[in-house]
Amino acid sequence: MEIANRELDGVLYLALHLAKQGLPTLFGERMVHEYIFRLYQGRPIVYFDQEQNFDINQRILNEGGLVFNLNSEGQNLDKHPGYLELFAKVSPTFTAMFVRGEKQRKHLAATFPEDHRDRVIATGHPSFDMLDSRFNAYHEDSDIVARHGRDYIQINTQFVAFNHKMGTENYLKMIAKLDEWKDLYSDEAFLKQTELRAEFEEAVAAEFLVMAREVAFAFPDRHVIVRPHPMEDRSYYEDALGGVPNLFIESDGPVRSWLSSASVLVHHSCTTGVEALLMGRNVIRFDPVESLVEKNMQSGAGMRAGTVDEVCELIRSGWMSSQERDRQIEKMKPYMANCGGALAAPVIAEYVSQKAAGGETWLPERLDLWERAKCWRKYLSKLLRARQPGRVGKKVRYALEKFPRLPSEQVRSRVARLRELEEGLPEIELEELGLNVFLIKPADSSCPPKR
Repeated sequence: MEIANRELDGVLYLALHLAKQGLPTLFGERMVHEYIFRLYQGRPIVYFDQEQNFDINQRILNEGGLVFNLNSEGQNLDKHPGYLELFAKVSPTFTAMFVRGEKQRKHLAATFPEDHRDRVIATGHPSFDMLDSRFNAYHEDSDIVARHGRDYIQINTQFVAFNHKMGTENYLKMIAKLDEWKDLYSDEAFLKQTELRAEFEEAVAAEFLVMAREVAFAFPDRHVIVRPHPMEDRSYYEDALGGVPNLFIESDGPVRSWLSSASVLVHHSCTTGVEALLMGRNVIRFDPVESLVEKNMQSGAGMRAGTVDEVCELIRSGWMSSQERDRQIEKMKPYMANCGGALAAPVIAEYVSQKAAGGETWLPERLDLWERAKCWRKYLSKLLRARQPGRVGKKVRYALEKFPRLPSEQVRSRVARLRELEEGLPEIELEELGLNVFLIKPADSSCPPKR
């Protein structure tokens, strides 16, 4: 599995359930592809696909492997016809496709060849398993509590179409160069829709700046945390909101560590609104501009406020009724199969195990000294290039933030905490095979062999 840092917790949880079924998991950044397609070419694998690349998937199938699509990006990949067409085109190379919910399953399956429709399965994504109440203690960060207390007001922004850290035009051009995305990202209707969204987000973002400043003034004894989306340009908020003593721009660390000790979250149509709702936080949906684009599922999370005064009043009230919370979660279930107590990871692991039954287990080895040196040289080169001004520096900084240096001690600590919080997760062996590439395998060598 290739993963970005923000997906790590869900992938570790899935890897533990795969280990419970006797399956080892290789995960990490782009170097995972090096293992699969160069160092261990020709060996059968279970491949968790996110790129929707027909040729790569077909190669894996031809070599006796299995391909499972598990896309981490958002709730709304089935909204635009271009996305549906993309998945339909690659669908013959999916052993199965695990999607967020029943709504998404129906839209996607309808576009697939008839003999492939039952391969689309509504399981939810393992990342959202981590919102179950059993994991509340897992997310809490004592450093955050020490700096900001437990009554801070968190404001999350998600205005990527307007405020992308690479520049929206540069980002679209980069994605359009990828074979699997080029048709969609060169489609005039899609680009026009993106332009309209950017204009709408710019108007909403301007209102969020005003709201954040006014909330900080209205609650001088509490910290106000503005947390930009990981793909947003943080300087947009720093330039506009600097100088307010109780207002902080924070983009470091997992978002759930911040949500776990916040007293309230304010958002517009961000996935964190859903996450905060499921984690039991008070949630406010600030909706100051008449929508020019189709609303998504996330825009229904929380108590609606159309003005800054209404935001402040909801913060003062300090509560969201359990009936309203339950009603909103119930409405989300068709879009998120693993909310309200259901879990995705054990379902996915059992399905994969059944499909892989009878296959041969093989384990990749640690990179040799030369290969490890090449990885470090590449990483250090990125650190240097990230300091460059202009578009090149922005692009490299974006890549480093998506795949930061991940010490093995941090991965081991997270695995240990997960096993403490859920009975029945197996003992595992964790090995760092190279820079940012890890192998989890069952500690019990007597586990039944699987592919």
